[in-house]
Amino acid sequence: MKLLEKRLEVHENQHEELKTLRREIRSFFSQLSCFLLPHPGMKVATSKEFNGKLTDIDEEFKKCLKELVPYLLAPHNLQPKVLSGQTLKAKELLYYIQAYMEVFNGTELPVPQTILEATAQANNLSAVSEAREVYECLMEEVAGGARPYLPPDRLAEEHRRARDKALHCFQHKKKMGGDAKSETYREQLLQELEEQFERLRAQNESKSLLNMFGTSAVLAALLVVGCVLSMLGDTLAFSILELLGKTVALLSLGALVVWMYSRFTGHMREASEILDEFAMTLRTYMLQNLSPSGRLPAGVTTDNHKRD
Repeated sequence: MKLLEKRLEVHENQHEELKTLRREIRSFFSQLSCFLLPHPGMKVATSKEFNGKLTDIDEEFKKCLKELVPYLLAPHNLQPKVLSGQTLKAKELLYYIQAYMEVFNGTELPVPQTILEATAQANNLSAVSEAREVYECLMEEVAGGARPYLPPDRLAEEHRRARDKALHCFQHKKKMGGDAKSETYREQLLQELEEQFERLRAQNESKSLLNMFGTSAVLAALLVVGCVLSMLGDTLAFSILELLGKTVALLSLGALVVWMYSRFTGHMREASEILDEFAMTLRTYMLQNLSPSGRLPAGVTTDNHKRD
């Protein structure tokens, strides 16, 4: 630890980058420790044919590795990784592993500043990913595949609300690398959110233009059936059949009005979803019973999400 403390000391005559490096290391990691390894051997350092074989590594280095690996990976030594006071999730840790692999993939030993930059990159990418998830969850609730059509102005309003919450999440997550690097990733996040919004807008338009005939066709068919039954009952002087036909026709007409109102205004969305589910169930039942094999015709699906 004395060696580590000495290496992290800040002196007035040091370059500003070195001072910043030491301060950020101390401020972002809750615990600091070190393990000094001996030289791995001349074959490792000079041979162009070295490919990681243990036989080419000095025995003293391998002996120290047997101490280092348990120190890092033994079950009783494993602790949640904490960066800048925030516990890393497994997905976030993956960003750091990928960044460090790129740093150490070269032929030269990276300097501490390079490692710190890789940490800052992974840290900012993790913040972007978390903020993007916030946006996607919020938009899925109001404009996901199973949700009914939203008017364009309402969809844009929901987009702005979700985008602002995502930006708030990004800005309040502690990040390394300073404001300049953070601003770069903020712009990247904004671009990704706008691209996601364009996809959601296209999906929303498809609900209005392509899927408006499924439920409406079922309800309209029920309306016609009700009218036919009513007229047939009147012709045959069969009052029960006439009453049944009128009831089916009135209920179908009311359901069709409610469904169209919900689709074109975005209100009463729960009622619209119930009617969609009812229409899908009825259509599936009819297709199964009308098909000679008792199966759905090719290309017909019962998955309402696929229709959307």
